This record gives sequence, C-alpha cells and structure tokens, in this order.
Amino acid sequence: MKHWRRFQRVGAVLAIPVAVCVIFARDFPGAGLLSFLAYAVALTFGVSGALMAVAQKLGFIRLVVDEESKGSLLVRMQSLRDQITRGDSGDPSPAKEGNGAMTKEKFGLTLLAASAASRRLATQFVVNDLPEACRYLVFLNQSYDGNPLEPGETVYPADLPQVGNLDAPLSVAEVVELLWRDGVIPEWIDISPARVRGSITVFSLICCGRFTSNEKLLYYPGSEFSPFGIKSPPLLPQWTEGNERFDLNLTRIHDPS
Repeated sequence: MKHWRRFQRVGAVLAIPVAVCVIFARDFPGAGLLSFLAYAVALTFGVSGALMAVAQKLGFIRLVVDEESKGSLLVRMQSLRDQITRGDSGDPSPAKEGNGAMTKEKFGLTLLAASAASRRLATQFVVNDLPEACRYLVFLNQSYDGNPLEPGETVYPADLPQVGNLDAPLSVAEVVELLWRDGVIPEWIDISPARVRGSITVFSLICCGRFTSNEKLLYYPGSEFSPFGIKSPPLLPQWTEGNERFDLNLTRIHDPS
C-alpha cells in the first residue's frame, strides 16, 4: 500500500516543475522540452501509482512473508501466470486452505506477530540484543492428553517430542508446515526466546498435544496471538523480579521428556 502512495506523491511533486515550465516556456530556450520531459515523468509515476492501487483492489498485489528480510511483511506483485498456475484469481479462500477456522496464511502471520511480541517482552529480562530474524525449536505433545477428547480434537502420539535443534532450527515456513495440519493446530503454543545464535533469535515453541480446528477450544481467547501464549524467557535459578537482566544464552533449553 505505501509503495503506490509513494508513486502518487512523487507524481504530485514532479507536477510542480511541469507547471513552472509551462508558465515560462516562452521566456527560456529549451523550457518546452524540459516541460515535456517533466510532464512525462510525472505522468509515469502518477499512472503507476494508480495502477498499483487498482491491482491491489483486484487481488494482484498481496502482503506476503519474506523470510530473507527477517520476517518483515513486503508488498509483492503476484503475476497472472502465478494465479493461473494456482488455479485461482486471488488469495486462497479458507475453504481451499482446509476445513479449519484458521487458514495456513493466518497461522503463519500470527506466529510472526507472536514472535515479535515475545521478543519485546524478553528485552525486560535479558541483556542480549535479539535479532529480528526468527528460527524455532518445536516441542510437541507437551500436555497431558489422557482424558477423553472433545469433539473436534485429535492427537498425534507418534510425533517426535522435539523437532529442530540449535544447529538446525526451523524456519517460519517449516513451523507452519509442521503445526498446521489440514486446518487443525495445537490448542495452545507457548512461545519464548531460547537462544541468540549470531544474527538469529531462536524461539522455543512448547505445544499442546491436542489439535483442533475449533477456535472455541483454542487457549488465550481474546488475544490477537491465540493460540500462542507470550511467555518470558526461562529464568535463571534464584532470579527474582528486580534483579539485573541476564544472558539469555545461559538459560536452560526446555526438556520435552
């Protein structure tokens, strides 16, 4: 959105020399050519901005996650060829994403938003600079699931207790592929920073063993981050509120056993 507005602003600014050149075209040699060139540039930027606005309304431009730019949201042009390959004419609908109330795209964006919130909370506790680039350790089946399941709940007892490690943590896309399963997601996921590894913040995702597509069963209702619970980093032994901040890399990693 902000990119096409920039185009429009540039077009408006360039319209000023156009007007000046038109007024003084008779008094200065070459002013007519300068007027034509300025008018052409202004028209190009103005029309480009308008076309980008129309394209966004029609769904040819959309917000997507760019992991290479540290999880920021960028505006990218979605070509007609991509749409034909996908077999649709715009963003995937919830029906195409599965039967769940939360689409895969929404789950990924919520993960990024929860990561940012967890990073902000952690700065109150740790001395480390926490890079914006995100990677994850995922701990599965971390709840007691011996009670009878509610309608719409399912469990995956064969899941490994931990996916990803400090040498090979998971990307945002890999986490989404692991936890979003045809519309069902863990009912709660506790997120907190675990380590700083170079230019990357590694987060811990401690997941409920029960998956559901029913938003009424998700924990942290009313929170914009549901089903993610924003938790503090693991605290050092004997650390109490009011103590000095500590080194995140000295804390313990969650034990899934």
